[in-house]
Amino acid sequence: MKYQPEQIARIAGEAAAAVAAREAATVAIKMWENERKKDAKRRADRRLRNTKLLLDNYRSFVAHIEYAVCEVQDAGEDSAIYMLDMMDAYGGMDSVAIESIKRTTARTAVIVAHIDEMLKVYKIMCEASCKAEEIRRWRIIDFLYISDTPMSILEIAELEFIDQRTVYRDRNIAFERLAALFFGIDGMQRRR
Repeated sequence: MKYQPEQIARIAGEAAAAVAAREAATVAIKMWENERKKDAKRRADRRLRNTKLLLDNYRSFVAHIEYAVCEVQDAGEDSAIYMLDMMDAYGGMDSVAIESIKRTTARTAVIVAHIDEMLKVYKIMCEASCKAEEIRRWRIIDFLYISDTPMSILEIAELEFIDQRTVYRDRNIAFERLAALFFGIDGMQRRR
């Protein structure tokens, strides 16, 4: 069978279009996969950053709750709420601010309770591993964020007889493990 030049051009055009469509689909799939990986990395980075923020502010959260709990215990919960409501009635504070104080204290207490439990779990995991570096990682987190007297990276390095870079590396490894505890499956860094 002999093809006419128009038929040959049409067949060649269709073949070229099919090849171009396949290549475009391949490129689109790769771009989608790259975006998905970038998005997963951004989420993991955000959770690591949030873990660090929670630990950086842990002592302040505890102080906030202790102050709020102390006030409520001294006056009784109903009395404290009554005093806030009275301030509102006399124009001392608007109701939005009062409700915000009540909600903030309650939310902070829930967050601190969760952090406390996950820190206990992390400590148990580190101690159960029987690995010196895991136990050291717990101590580093404790020294930096939990203990009553915070220590600097340099002080920890000297106390542990390790380099400051090791303190930073151990802290970052601990952050990854704590992110998984704080945020569950969503806190895990996806490695590929």
